[in-house]
Amino acid sequence: MPLGAEPEEAYEPAPDHEPRPDEPRRRGAIAPLLVLAAVILLALIAWRMVPGDGDGAGVAAPTASPSASEPEGASSSGPATTDAPTPSDTSSPTDGPRTIEKAAGATRCGEARDGVVAWRGNDVTSCEFAVETAKAVVDASSDLPTTVTARSPVTKKDYAMECEDTAPVRCRGGDDALVYVDLEAR
Repeated sequence: MPLGAEPEEAYEPAPDHEPRPDEPRRRGAIAPLLVLAAVILLALIAWRMVPGDGDGAGVAAPTASPSASEPEGASSSGPATTDAPTPSDTSSPTDGPRTIEKAAGATRCGEARDGVVAWRGNDVTSCEFAVETAKAVVDASSDLPTTVTARSPVTKKDYAMECEDTAPVRCRGGDDALVYVDLEAR
């Protein structure tokens, strides 16, 4: 054996030995990391589910679907549209109604009365129902947001429509109906 060499047995690890006091303990370190990961995941889920300040963040936008009933008699063929928030959505408590963009594919339906223009916002909303909703908004009060009841000339049924304080006024309800009421045209 050369000078200064240690016996080979000194390099063999002892089987199933207890850790020395100066050795770090690895057992149990994973549990706090799993708890931390679970807390972060739950926080992210909660954050995505809480509605924002009306900008639609974390809230699923209504969409047209082929299986949705068509209370206003419109065909659901063609591309489905959504009413997603746009970068031009702006709001300030003192500026009046929040300005929004209409959904892609919104169709101008005509004048409801007194220069108020009705728009259908998706394929499951008929123009006839959009005009009736616009009339109900005009007949309601100037206080928005409000819920109005509009009668569908197609189904001969009444539908509740929740209308927001936006420009144009955005109303949703019925069976996935989406209507815009342009009061600015007056």
